[in-house]
Amino acid sequence: MWEEDPATFTGQLNENFFNAREAGPGIYNFTYTVPDVNGCSGRTSTVILEVHPPPNAGTAPVLTFCAGDDLSAYAAFDLSEHLIGEDPNGTWTENGTNQLSDLNDTIINIEEIYNNFGYGDFTFNYTVFPSHPVCEKRVSEVSIRILPILDGTIAADDICVGESYVVELAYDNTLLHNGDFILQYLVNNDVGESPTTLIDGNGSFVIDQGLVPLNEEVSLEVIGIRSVTPPRDVCPRVIVPPTTFLVTSSDITAENICIQTENTIQIIEILDADGNFATGNFSTTYALTTPDGSTTSSPTFELEFTNGNASFIVPESNFTLDGEYTIRPTISGIYATSCPLVDTFTVTPLPNAIQLDLIVDNSCDATQIDVLVDAPTLPNGTYTITYDVTELGSNTVLTTNTINFTGGTAAYQIDVDALPTGNYTASVR
Repeated sequence: MWEEDPATFTGQLNENFFNAREAGPGIYNFTYTVPDVNGCSGRTSTVILEVHPPPNAGTAPVLTFCAGDDLSAYAAFDLSEHLIGEDPNGTWTENGTNQLSDLNDTIINIEEIYNNFGYGDFTFNYTVFPSHPVCEKRVSEVSIRILPILDGTIAADDICVGESYVVELAYDNTLLHNGDFILQYLVNNDVGESPTTLIDGNGSFVIDQGLVPLNEEVSLEVIGIRSVTPPRDVCPRVIVPPTTFLVTSSDITAENICIQTENTIQIIEILDADGNFATGNFSTTYALTTPDGSTTSSPTFELEFTNGNASFIVPESNFTLDGEYTIRPTISGIYATSCPLVDTFTVTPLPNAIQLDLIVDNSCDATQIDVLVDAPTLPNGTYTITYDVTELGSNTVLTTNTINFTGGTAAYQIDVDALPTGNYTASVR
């Protein structure tokens, strides 16, 4: 059995296991005794155990900066003062910055490191050797991280409704790597996120349309960034001044019309110079492009708006050609945007007159009358003819109906069973 020597007793012996960690450094004596066996006297041996303290290289929190920070206060940074709980008389080593002149040098210039190498991770190692070779050396790291940062500007031109809400981003590419990122932004204090690819100082991202009200100026601010590819830490703050933009839903509609017919032009949701829906008279003119490619401009006229809406008529004399027309109004004194007010419409020629002959087979005491409609040969298609049966003298319409045919001769029957005896007129149109 094992026993502790009373002179070095610790209470940390459990059968044949000794807890050196709890006992601590020191010299400990143990006795191992074999009892008497078959008349043979027992034997005793003594074991002397030396417990040596392990070296302690201490710990150090990571020192983090962002690219572009003012590091002048760290031009003479003492690494040893950043360690906690370390043993003295250790040695310092580093990898590639050339800041340490020898193993005992502890002073580095973080500002110079950034100026020479830019953003990145820089590690300095503190090594403590044991007092006895039975123990291993210990190493702690002082890690200095200079994170890339987004430092740039955003520009969002006024956007037309129906388009993607694209924001252009220009940034300092010496402070941020190329890659794929997630940008976090605020639109009027509502948070959104958007993926973006940033390359060589330029990129763009798309704003969630659901966050942007129409026809009013909104503020936009980038508030955060995460690096997706490559996956690496980026400074949690950004340096991007906010901007403002507006999404306008101003529009113009023109009807498809027949040739030599006036056209009513509707203009909706126009903003005045202050960004409010226009109300009052505004000087207006329009350019009309005809199917032959020529463009004419109207005289200037005063157009009255109410809550952003107005309408005007283009006279029929402007529509002497069939085909596609384009109209572009210009309105003075309204909110200036890059969104075009333009619409295209079609002017259709009038069809040639069609002469129809109606042959009615008069019959006495009949329940129906056979009718033949004799029409000229027409192009392929389906045509609808409406007919009326009118009582002579009173002009009362007693029967009305429609028939469909494809040109040539159409036969049908007029139901006269319910008509009283008399004289009637059958008309088609």
